[in-house]
Amino acid sequence: MGEASQFIAGRLAEGTSGQTDDVMDPSNGQVIQTVTLAGAADVDAAVSAAAAAYPEWSGATPAERSTLITEFARLLGERAADLAAVESRQAGKPIKGLSPAAAEKLLSYTWPGNVRELQNCMERAVALARFEEVAVDDLPEKIRDYKSSHVLVAASDPTELVPMEEVERRYVARVMEAVGGNKTLAARILGLDRKTLYRKLDRYGIQVEPSS
Repeated sequence: MGEASQFIAGRLAEGTSGQTDDVMDPSNGQVIQTVTLAGAADVDAAVSAAAAAYPEWSGATPAERSTLITEFARLLGERAADLAAVESRQAGKPIKGLSPAAAEKLLSYTWPGNVRELQNCMERAVALARFEEVAVDDLPEKIRDYKSSHVLVAASDPTELVPMEEVERRYVARVMEAVGGNKTLAARILGLDRKTLYRKLDRYGIQVEPSS
C-alpha cells in the first residue's frame, strides 16, 4: 500500500490541498491506498494541460467533439476487463474479468453516452455478476440487444445495391445512434433543420432513445 498522487500533464504531482483520503476495501474494511486530494490549483493545472494537449478542441465542431469522445470511450471499452477488476475491488466482489461474449458486446456497442455510460455499465455489471466473470446477462439490456446499423453497401453486383432512399435511412439511423438520440446534434451533423429531421425519423420509423 502506498500513497497515490495526482496525475497531471503526464507526470505525478502531490495534491495542493494538503489533505489525503483512504480508499477502503468494502469486503474487509482494510485500507487499499491513501490518495492525495486535489485542490483548486490542481484543477486549473489539469484543465490547462488538457487544453495544451489538444488546442484544436476549442475550435472543433460538435460533430468532431462527439466523434473524438466516442473514440475515447471505445478505447476504454477495450480495457473493460481492467475496469471490471477495479469495480470488483471497490464493490468487494471476487470478479476476475469478462467472459468473451460480454467483452464482444462491450466492444461492438457505440457508447453514445461516452465514458460515463461505460462506467455506469461496469458498476452495474459487477454488482449483478453471480460468477467470477461478468457475463452477457449482467450487462444492461440495450447493450445485450445492441445491433450496429450499416450505412455503406459494398457490392459489385447491381442486384445487391439499394435505392438512395434506403442509403439515407441507414445514414440517418447511424447518425442518431452515434449521437445517442440527441436530435439537435443529429440535425446539425446531417445539415437539416429539426422539423425536416423529425419528418425523416417518422418516415423511416427510426426511434433512438436519448442517452441518460
